[in-house]
Amino acid sequence: MRHSVDGFELNLSSPKSWKAERRQYGRRIDDVPMTWTAGRRNGSDNKIFQQVWFKDRAELERRAADPRPFVVLLATSDDNSVLPYPPKDFVGLFEVATTGRILSGLSLETEVRRRVRAY
Repeated sequence: MRHSVDGFELNLSSPKSWKAERRQYGRRIDDVPMTWTAGRRNGSDNKIFQQVWFKDRAELERRAADPRPFVVLLATSDDNSVLPYPPKDFVGLFEVATTGRILSGLSLETEVRRRVRAY
């Protein structure tokens, strides 16, 4: 499944994907975790926090311990009953940084730094 978001081409292997392959000008950049608006909240001082889910517990723990920002694909879903939620629409790509707080066995809290656009 191919989608164009913020000037990037995103490839999802299926509607139940946990990640998307990000490409630009036909070249692969990386694989980005897909997350959902259900885990987005506003904090104090105009900060936005985003819950990010991972299929693999080891990857979740590595991300939680790594202070370097990373990119996620934010999607909406009409069905929030079973992870990964099937995407309805894509909101955009965002650079996030972990707060170090693991929220569940599958997710961690991140702070949204900025929107990522190819143009």
